[in-house]
Amino acid sequence: MITVSKPFTVRTACETHQWDEFVARHPGGSLYHTTAMIHAFRDTDGYEPLALAAINRDGEMVGLLVAVKVSLAGIWPKSMTSRSIFFAEPIVIQGDAGRRAIACLLAEHDAHMSENVVFSEIRPLSNDDPCGDEYVQAGYEQYHYNNYELDLTVSPDEIFRRMSPKRRNNIRANQRRGLTVREADPGRDLPIFYEHLLHSHARSKVPLVEIGYFEQIFARFPKDHIRLTMADFNGQPIASACHFIFNGRVYWSHAGTYRIPGIAAQASLVWESIQWAIQNQHRVYDFAGAGWAGEKYGPGIFKERFGGRHVNVGRYRKVYSQWRMKVAETGYRITRPLLIV
Repeated sequence: MITVSKPFTVRTACETHQWDEFVARHPGGSLYHTTAMIHAFRDTDGYEPLALAAINRDGEMVGLLVAVKVSLAGIWPKSMTSRSIFFAEPIVIQGDAGRRAIACLLAEHDAHMSENVVFSEIRPLSNDDPCGDEYVQAGYEQYHYNNYELDLTVSPDEIFRRMSPKRRNNIRANQRRGLTVREADPGRDLPIFYEHLLHSHARSKVPLVEIGYFEQIFARFPKDHIRLTMADFNGQPIASACHFIFNGRVYWSHAGTYRIPGIAAQASLVWESIQWAIQNQHRVYDFAGAGWAGEKYGPGIFKERFGGRHVNVGRYRKVYSQWRMKVAETGYRITRPLLIV
């Protein structure tokens, strides 16, 4: 697909040879922007990626976006249950050209998605995203969304000291009781990891992407971009976590656990990953979301107790059909699956 929208030409990722180079050198680039992730989305049931680049008259890439149409299985039409999710914000060059590119790319995205999804949601990874005004001008409503980040340029002892007393006690108690954390082998341990995810998602009543997505990302990304860890207790794997690594940041992507009295396995998994990240000279540990502002959210409370810096990364949502949104919310009891991935 090539669309001319003066002064830019809009092309898909497969038509843009500069794509991954642009992502790698952009300070806001992430795994979610890469062609490897786009292909992983494409090969996951229920996911349909839309990856667009803005090219100027000199043939230079000035910006891109990656959105994913996420559909729920069921008897209802996809147009009543699907949404378009930006798992990371669009990235563009600085200045007026970048701002114009955002407007162009969002207009192209909305034209493609508006009849096929109930709403679109931009989920910035960074609170430094400079394009919030452009999202609002394009009709996206801003919401406050929490996150926590840890500065990894300080010592592990200093990070441990800044944790809440409860979090430190969790980690020490796990060690006394014999819980251990290891780097897992995705080829062998992926089904166990997915069982942990299923257990946690069933408890919180949040839908979970199919296991094929994880098979795709572990097959497509090298070890320096994705890491799987597992916690063992009494000889059994009881919890696991997946982290994304890109441009000096370590993102807590997915995690699941069995509930065992007296054991807070995820606390030890996070602590091991923090120490690993420092040893490998990464700069930031990113908890990748901690709930809506004002919401009492268990995972957000868990993340807060590691003593990281609170940031409001925000989210931006555009509803294309109020009546379809209302039907989805009230008619089919799918409000929670619709709004949370």
